[in-house]
Amino acid sequence: MLETLAGRLKWERNGDGIRVELPAPLDRPHVLWAIVQSLSWLFFVYLIVSFENLISDGFHKNLIYWWFFPTFAPLYVALWIWKLLERRTILTLTPGEMTLNRGIRETSRNTRVFANGRLHNLCYCASRNAPTAEREEVKNCLLLDVEYRTISIMSGITEEEATILIGKMMEVYKFPKSPEINTAAPMQAN
Repeated sequence: MLETLAGRLKWERNGDGIRVELPAPLDRPHVLWAIVQSLSWLFFVYLIVSFENLISDGFHKNLIYWWFFPTFAPLYVALWIWKLLERRTILTLTPGEMTLNRGIRETSRNTRVFANGRLHNLCYCASRNAPTAEREEVKNCLLLDVEYRTISIMSGITEEEATILIGKMMEVYKFPKSPEINTAAPMQAN
């Protein structure tokens, strides 16, 4: 049974680890943004199709495309709402590994697994324009270095949620600030 950790975060103990869920942002501003974004892109496509036909056939034949916008608008809005639903994130952390699952369904296609020995430098980052190694814009999320790549997890959380979540994650695994350096003796050439 998931309990509220802070804000929108839900969590539960999972053996010797934790499982944390950040639900999809289905509040009014996010849904309105998805509707406006989808309709504006659809209208842009409609204008391109209409303008091309206006140039080639004239205005009287351009009116045959009146059905385009009301036919495709609900489908396009539904796709953008689906894109919002895909932002649901489930993080499972044990002393040995961290598993991230993004999306509605918990399938292997949406899941990434990291060995904890590769993870370091866990921190909260407010919105900025620099992309991560996954080509995502950073939008109030936790940043984590996997060897020498930076990934973002739990995008869209508040600073309060991040502080509490980092505390819970540190109870399970102490993320080092820098990668562990292998101090084995170098191989010698014969």
